Amino acid sequence: METINFPKKTLKVSFNEWESKIPYYIIKGKRPGPKIFISAGMHGAEINGIAIVRTFLEKAQKENLIDDLYGSIVVIPVINISGFNEMKRQVQEDKRDLNRAFGKYPIKSFSEALADKLTTQIFSKCSLGIDCHDAGASTILMPHVRIHKDDPEGLNRALGRAFGTKVLIKRKANQNMMAEHLRMKHNVPVITVEIGGAQIIDEEAVNEGVQGIYNILIHTKMLKTGTMVIPKKQFFLTNRIGIKTLEGGEIHIHRKLGESVEAGDELGWIHFPQTQKTEILRAPTCGFVFAKWIRNQIPKNGTMYGILEDKSCPIAKSEALDELDRIPEFMIRKHNFSG
Repeated sequence: METINFPKKTLKVSFNEWESKIPYYIIKGKRPGPKIFISAGMHGAEINGIAIVRTFLEKAQKENLIDDLYGSIVVIPVINISGFNEMKRQVQEDKRDLNRAFGKYPIKSFSEALADKLTTQIFSKCSLGIDCHDAGASTILMPHVRIHKDDPEGLNRALGRAFGTKVLIKRKANQNMMAEHLRMKHNVPVITVEIGGAQIIDEEAVNEGVQGIYNILIHTKMLKTGTMVIPKKQFFLTNRIGIKTLEGGEIHIHRKLGESVEAGDELGWIHFPQTQKTEILRAPTCGFVFAKWIRNQIPKNGTMYGILEDKSCPIAKSEALDELDRIPEFMIRKHNFSG
């Protein structure tokens, strides 16, 4: 473990009796170019996003990224400090979800003040952003990028493909999510990266996330050396099936994330102690195992597993993407930044 020596700054946020000091790093290249941001810890119980940022900082320092970098990168290792300290999703000062607090005026809560300060001081001054998440406390997710359904110029789609996960998912975002607010109000495209979960660091997935950041730097020509690592087949999906349990139970899921399944394939089993009944869990459709509950106890209405359909399914609503050479070029917005 290395001490990070990139210039470090602090964003101070105050509201009523609360205050937070958010550290961030500036990686300033030796050549002029755009400014982007990389963030993690929006939700305090999501450790894999934080691990991606840590690993990226270590790699960038070890390999002297500044020597080859055009422009600058603002890196925020953990946004929601109080949530992280308590291993909770919400900001602990007001118990709110920070990723539903952007663009709310007048400001009435600490989370809204935090979102506003991040937006005005950092996010809105960047050309694009990469926001790193995971599934939270009890579930793990197949690595994927979430992009906007409303993407008329194809910016998020291009960035999502360039990041290089096997799966991209379109979503209709809440207008107070950070990515949606920046897109709508500041013309800053943001891709939301989801990797792993259950407060267990998946080193292989974290390394995939770090490679994804480098893919974006190469794709946007902030790096003019290196090779993008992209799977030969990527899937652009719109239909995500999550299966919930109607009662609490003891659960065992045997399939691996990303594993292909056919409709009716056995995934695991669940036992209900109230009735002493056990049920076999089966895939409702063909596709990929996208998410699964990682603990062996699951509450009522918990999502046991998720399946992403692929285009071979008769009822699928997915689209198989072309290979790397068909990724559209991303034209980064031009800014004059001092770094």
